[in-house]
Amino acid sequence: HIFYFPFSWGGDLRPLRYKKKTHWKESSPDSEEMKALYDEKNYFYPYVHKVLYDDGEEKSMIIHWEMSCGPEARYEITVNNGGNPIRYSLKLDALNLNLYSTGVGLLSFHLTNDTNLCYSEDGTPRIMDHEDILKINQYGRRVNLPFYADKVLRTETAQKISIVGLEGFDVLSEDFNGYDVAKDFWKSASFIGKLLNDLDPDFEYSPVLDDRMFVMSWYKNSTLINEVLKDTDSWNHDANNHFWYRFLYVDSTYPTCQDAQMRAELLNQSTYKRWTGYDSLYGVSRYSMVYLTSNSVPDHLISTFRTIYARMAELVLIQRSSALKFSGRVTTVSEDLSAKDINDQVRELYKDYIVFVNNFYHKEVTSQDQGIELYEMMQKSLSLEQFVKDLDDDIGELYQYTSMVDNDRKDEKANHLNLVMSIFAPASFVAGIWGMNEMCDVYRSGTFWYQMAWIVGATVTALGFIWLIIHRKKK
Repeated sequence: HIFYFPFSWGGDLRPLRYKKKTHWKESSPDSEEMKALYDEKNYFYPYVHKVLYDDGEEKSMIIHWEMSCGPEARYEITVNNGGNPIRYSLKLDALNLNLYSTGVGLLSFHLTNDTNLCYSEDGTPRIMDHEDILKINQYGRRVNLPFYADKVLRTETAQKISIVGLEGFDVLSEDFNGYDVAKDFWKSASFIGKLLNDLDPDFEYSPVLDDRMFVMSWYKNSTLINEVLKDTDSWNHDANNHFWYRFLYVDSTYPTCQDAQMRAELLNQSTYKRWTGYDSLYGVSRYSMVYLTSNSVPDHLISTFRTIYARMAELVLIQRSSALKFSGRVTTVSEDLSAKDINDQVRELYKDYIVFVNNFYHKEVTSQDQGIELYEMMQKSLSLEQFVKDLDDDIGELYQYTSMVDNDRKDEKANHLNLVMSIFAPASFVAGIWGMNEMCDVYRSGTFWYQMAWIVGATVTALGFIWLIIHRKKK
């Protein structure tokens, strides 16, 4: 299982790169892990690398941080289970943090079900089944209360989520009992804040998608995959209680879509069938990417899902999160279009948006057929193409509006300048005809004031005509 928590933050990467007092560590470009990424980086086009991998450069668009997870580190989920609590204890293989220059980030928990055991309230173990896998995905991803009544009911939220055995930390735990109905909207589990604030005590963040983490999950079960593959057209799976639908759409108890035809349409849109001959099904939804396969699946296919496909999921989540953040910025700027610095705000927004479109929002990231198809499914599941198109229109309209206002201001200044020029035009005209030397002769001849009165009269007459013209236009 991989749980991804996308969030919004300030966006200035440079101070964070040099922070020393933290349990988070940057990966070195020469580390063994980076060497292991050789095949993965070869899979993606080079122009995508700068947003997928931290190269250590000062101008990077991503900083990748890792926290040391010793052999005792575990992610534990306690579920109410109808009054019979169950505790799931998963090995915490990796805890990663990616921060991006668009002002969004990803906190990811990489977990392994290494014992295949779960525990009752008195500690009695039992072997897990496929229903337990669904519960891990459903309750392990929920990082705040979806509705206040669930503080008591716990039908959607775990009783408690804990991270234990993490080096440098006491037990990080959230039981969701401290939520305040008056103020704790979109409040993420306390362990999220403690992990992020270890990077910087003043680190401010907010979730950008919803109250759930995105789920990636692979599961080997030969019996289940054979059951599912009996019907991948109408998806009539009453025998296994529609496991594939519930696995794909992260429903722990029953399919949330109760119409058979609609359920079949959704599954046909969200299921990738290329490898059904190898007893493998991939699925992509707004909430998840899952892989159901047989017990005999080759290890390299599991590795591809955990690395390459996970990297694609990260990119698509960042695209969606960044687009949502830009949408919020458009709203903020639009709230005060009369601000003195509105042009500067819009220019900065437009510049950042162009950087996002050119560097983060790619229509294709690999030349591999299955990668092209899955990436397209991921973008489609999050409605990215339409969302970015609408965002492009919104920013374009905002830019056109401020450009129009700016042009109006320039026209107004030009009109004022023309008015000033009109005031002095008669005097300039007379002086041009007589010449300055002749004006001096006029002054010595004693008729200077007579001539000045003539000039003033001509000027006043010209201003009268200008006033009449402006007055008629206003009418």
